[in-house]
Amino acid sequence: MTFHLNRGHMIALALIILLASWLIGGAITEEDSYKNPRPLIMDTGLRKVQVERMRGELVERNIIVSGKTAANRSVDLRTEVKTKVISIRKSKGEAVKKGETIIELDQRDWPERVAQAKANLQQREIEFESAQKLFKKGLYNEAQVAQARTMLASAKADYTNASLARASISVKAPFDGIVDQRYVEIGDYV
Repeated sequence: MTFHLNRGHMIALALIILLASWLIGGAITEEDSYKNPRPLIMDTGLRKVQVERMRGELVERNIIVSGKTAANRSVDLRTEVKTKVISIRKSKGEAVKKGETIIELDQRDWPERVAQAKANLQQREIEFESAQKLFKKGLYNEAQVAQARTMLASAKADYTNASLARASISVKAPFDGIVDQRYVEIGDYV
């Protein structure tokens, strides 16, 4: 059996021989040149233990959370009467309960106005009753009774307005919460 080797086969065979000799030569020299500075097996055949001292370190882990808070209810409080601020009972950031006074206003002449409106109402009630009695006797006509009824209704409205104004001389919290902003100071006219 004859083998005919062409030039390509010869080059391939030469490369294989060179590669094999290089690998064998490298393995032999590598064993001699590789020396572990800290071998695990001593010359006596006993195993060697390596120890490394370590210290614990404090590791801070920060968690960043972002969000937005908002009140589920808010209200801007205003006075119903024009008067001066005489006392501030709650400051910015303080908690308040429903109905608690936040700002107290000057009463001025509101107690006297309520008394005057009440006296006027009583007078108009008497006049209306008298007008009805005189109408039954035929001494008053319907227009005079209607006028007395109108004056009585007007007196009731005046008394209600004066009572509400007197009751609103203090600004009260409409619900439990926290005073967020305060735009007035003692002595301000509101």
